[in-house]
Amino acid sequence: MYNDCNVRAMILAAGAGSRLDPLTQLLPKPLVPIGNRPVMEHVLRLLQKHGINEVAANLFHLAEKVKPALESYDVHYVTEPVLSGDAGGLRACKSFFEEGTFVVLMGDIVTDINLTHLIKEHKRSGAIATIALQEVENVEQFGIVELNQDGFISGFKEKPKASETTSRLASIGIYVFEPEIFEHIPESGIYMFGKQLFPQLLQKGLPINGVRLEGYWSDIGTLASYKRTTFDALDGLIHSGSGTKFGSDLDLARGVQRSVSGTVLVGKNVTIGSNVEFIGHVVIGDNCTIESGACLIDSIVWSDSKVGAGSYVYDCILTTGTILAPNTVLEGQALMQSKTLTTVESLAVRRHSLAKVKAVAS
Repeated sequence: MYNDCNVRAMILAAGAGSRLDPLTQLLPKPLVPIGNRPVMEHVLRLLQKHGINEVAANLFHLAEKVKPALESYDVHYVTEPVLSGDAGGLRACKSFFEEGTFVVLMGDIVTDINLTHLIKEHKRSGAIATIALQEVENVEQFGIVELNQDGFISGFKEKPKASETTSRLASIGIYVFEPEIFEHIPESGIYMFGKQLFPQLLQKGLPINGVRLEGYWSDIGTLASYKRTTFDALDGLIHSGSGTKFGSDLDLARGVQRSVSGTVLVGKNVTIGSNVEFIGHVVIGDNCTIESGACLIDSIVWSDSKVGAGSYVYDCILTTGTILAPNTVLEGQALMQSKTLTTVESLAVRRHSLAKVKAVAS
């Protein structure tokens, strides 16, 4: 645990999450659940694990929903009137960070990396900024850095083409700064870390440290990465803020005496009917009802939802309050809150599709 009382943290949580549409139409991205827990709560638990309890966060999209959902955490919130970029969001919280080293984390990541090591390496380096790094396969989705022989960053390219860089070291959206960083952020306008701040620091000859970190890291910026991160959590690949495997303190498959072939996470106050089948990775949120004969495969069901009798749900995300009529057949969809669906297909169609899935699984 890191015990330097001067270390505070900033969670960047203002983005609209448009790539997660329709999940974020009625829920801000910081509250999108990973294993029935808001993604921003995972970040807060990681900070607590490393002794960082003074936290600020900037908000914008559906800002009024965030604080009540995370009321058990002491966070200083700043609601931005307009989006101003990630570095602009940090600027909005400047008064919270005018003294001492501080950490900045994107609010849509799930990770168990060693923040204590990152902070120590930053202080050892004497740099104005430190960027946490991991190797990636697809460089076109990340800010890619090049390191010199001393471990300092010598080049930074935001989402380059593969032909434009030989490095695969990517920024993972976690930074450590000295308060002098605000001298290099303009007082107004949209301003970004990757596109503007870091390249300009290099142009000025200021030291930026790069630290390679082991451990799990993922963002939930897209529907595909959201599902992958959730399923990784069920597989025990992520460690929680308490240092135990994620999910070990949750109610795993409570009361499920049905057909389970895979990994299932069931929330509180869930009603599950007879002859229900769970295949692959399945998450059921609080206060849900899964009626008799339903089959869920590799799907995520948010709280207060209902899956009607005989329904077949494959590779889907059902957001809060979704109601599926009996015998609904869904494949590969993400559904917005409070939509009642009445897509009815024959039981023969469902059984044929289910047989194909079981054949692949076997």
